[in-house]
Amino acid sequence: MNASLWDLPLGTFADDVAARQPGPAGVATAAVAATLGVSLLMKMLKLRGQQSGLIGAAREIASELRAAADADCAAIAASLHSPEAINVPLGAARAVIRALDLCAEAAPLVSGLLAADLLASRELLAGAGRAILACIQANLVKQPSPEVQAEVAALSARLAGF
Repeated sequence: MNASLWDLPLGTFADDVAARQPGPAGVATAAVAATLGVSLLMKMLKLRGQQSGLIGAAREIASELRAAADADCAAIAASLHSPEAINVPLGAARAVIRALDLCAEAAPLVSGLLAADLLASRELLAGAGRAILACIQANLVKQPSPEVQAEVAALSARLAGF
């Protein structure tokens, strides 16, 4: 995949995920899901009509997750053993945790139907975070790294709080 996956129709992305090729795979797919979760958070905040600081932070995280999805595809295409094969998903996991923190910060601001969207956003993000961390842990079997294992444990503990 040479172009950004964000330039492709959603159906093409789904077909690429299902294709018999290394990527896009778990991390890119989870980053896409997380981006959708952050987008839903932004919608809810915009409908609430306030919290431009939260919207700006969510927009930055969405941009980071979009880039992570593309970078993961590129890292897989280049080499499954490149440093990016671990660094990209770690960055995506960190971004998911920051987005979940934004959800927690936004929770007191919403009620009713908007609360349902916030819950959906949080669940999309939490699921994506768990998927990304699972991919990292699976990759660590081949290339163990105590530093990465420690960070994954810390991120997993943070994720468990949501």
